[in-house]
Parts: sequence; C-alpha cells; structure tokens
Amino acid sequence: MPFPHRINPLLPEAEAHVYDWVRRFRLTGTQAACERFDAWRIGYFASMTSPDVDRARLFLTAEFMSWLFLFDDQFDEGVLGRDPAAVDAVMEAMLDRIPVGRPADTPPSSPLQAALDDMWRQMRGYMPESWQERYRASMKLYFDAYCRETRNRLQGRIPGVEEFVEIRRGGGAMPACVDVGELAAGREVPARVLETPEYQELRLITADVVCWNNDVFSLRKELVHGECTNLVMSIAHERGVSLQEAVDEAVAMANARLRTFVEIEPQLPKLMDSLDVPPEDQETVLGAVEVMKGWIRGNYDWSVDTTRYSKVVASEQGRDPEYLERLLSVPAVPRPRSGQSACAPQP
Repeated sequence: MPFPHRINPLLPEAEAHVYDWVRRFRLTGTQAACERFDAWRIGYFASMTSPDVDRARLFLTAEFMSWLFLFDDQFDEGVLGRDPAAVDAVMEAMLDRIPVGRPADTPPSSPLQAALDDMWRQMRGYMPESWQERYRASMKLYFDAYCRETRNRLQGRIPGVEEFVEIRRGGGAMPACVDVGELAAGREVPARVLETPEYQELRLITADVVCWNNDVFSLRKELVHGECTNLVMSIAHERGVSLQEAVDEAVAMANARLRTFVEIEPQLPKLMDSLDVPPEDQETVLGAVEVMKGWIRGNYDWSVDTTRYSKVVASEQGRDPEYLERLLSVPAVPRPRSGQSACAPQP
C-alpha cells in the first residue's frame, strides 16, 4: 500500500457522535442491531479516510458511511433485495429526497429517509448547487446499480468482469463517497480541473481500488448471502479458475490501478499551472486527492480490523436475519406479472 496510515485526532469524538447519531434516527433499535453496528467502528473508518478535516465535516463523513452500510444491508442481507419491484420503488423514492438546492417535498417515511434528509440539509449548507448536482448524479448511479444487482441476484447471474466493473463503480457508492470527500476537504474542486482526464482517472481509480479490495474482504459474507456482484466471483466464473486464483487476480488488478494513481498524482501541479488554476484552488484539489488516498488506505486498514466481514451470520431463506431491522418503507407499486422485472432491462 503506497499511502501511509493516518488517523484524525478527533477519532474518539467521531465514534461517540456516530453512536449517538444512529440511535437518534432510530437506525439501530434492538440490542442486536446496536451491538453489531458499534462493532463496525465507523468513526474509526471515517477518521482514517479524512485525517485532516474539521470536526463537523468528519462527523458528516461518518454519518454518510453509517447510512451507506445500513442502507446496503436492507438489500444484501434482507428479503427486500429479492423483490425488484420494491427495490425500484425504494430507489426512486430515495432519489426524490435529494433535490438540488432544497429539501425534499414530503416528510420522511422511514428512519433511513429521515437520516438522508438530515445529511442533505448539512451538505447543502456546505456546497454549491454545482456540487449538489454532481452528488445527486453519483447517488443516482448508486441507486440504479441496486436494481441491476437485484435482477442478477434473483437470476443467480454472475456478470462478466467488464460488466462488473461498470456496475460496481455505481453500486459501491464510491463516486458519491469521493464527492463527500471533496466536501470534507473543504471546497468544491474547480471545474477546469475536475473535467480533466487525469483528475477523472484518479476518481475512477479510487472507486475501483476501494470496491475491489472490499470484494476480497467481503467474499465469504457475500457467498453466504447469495450475492453475485463481486469481482472475485466474476473472475472465477468468466475465466474458469478457483476462488483463490480469482482472489489473487483481483488483488493484482487493484495493485495495477494503484500504480497508475501514483503515476498520475505528481502530474497535477504542472497540469494546474498550465490551466492557470489559482494557488488557493490548487490547494483544494490537492486536499481532495489526499482524501482519495485516505479512502484507499483507510478502507484497507478498516477492512482488516472490522467485524463487518469477519462475523457472518446466515439467515433462513425468505426471512430477514434476526439482527436486521426494517429501516425502509416501500412505496405502493404495481406488481409486475410473473417472470417480469420492474427493473428496466439494461443494454
């Protein structure tokens, strides 16, 4: 790992804040849910991804991470993730919670909606509408990927490696995480830098490395829960190799992407000079890149330590596991005919 292990000195406060935040929004109501969530140590994770940010932005980063994991479990580990019509309706309703420049039009109908509303209020206070539009587009990628993953899960279909990479970039929520990292770093990256191939590639590499490493660490958990969208599974299925050989290939792919990151990063100062980027904006860009590096290293270190992937509990088919609480309300939707998915076919 080419980036150093760093941690925000506000770690104890971040952990205490997350503990209170999930309980305030009723995201962990039962004793089992509380113990499971607390053992993940999301405040520790956030403190590694954002070692230099101030208290309020660190807390918001930790809230966003907590929300993503709890939202994800509603589908990956619950029966909701086997119902394409319900998933489609939930994703549309969630996207409606984050209109650019204003709060949602309706009151929240579930704990996860209420928590999302609160984060969106804070984000709007920090960032301009141009950033809000980009963040909303990133979240749409995230929500849309769930629909595709649900269909694959129901069909037992493992996507090929090329298709997987495209799905995972959205479904892993990393474009949105990089956007939030930009918020944490302090200011919006100027468009003239954001739109360069070099900066866009750094964003993609961050998404790929974090997601692919996650797939290695979470492989056992996802096999137990019947998941199909995992890089290791895609490699093994497409190339006809063992799971261990596929793990080795996934690690090699992530390392290759890391080498590209290390090659591109030193080019940024010269690139920004050529674009006449003011010194203050250059500092903003470099700060955002530091958060990307924090995500890559912090995700790796946290994945080694967290119980999220080491403690795996299988559940009875057709039932939510005992520790999983229903944190979403499903809008009423017309049910598809037998054999027909509510998720639109993908080209």
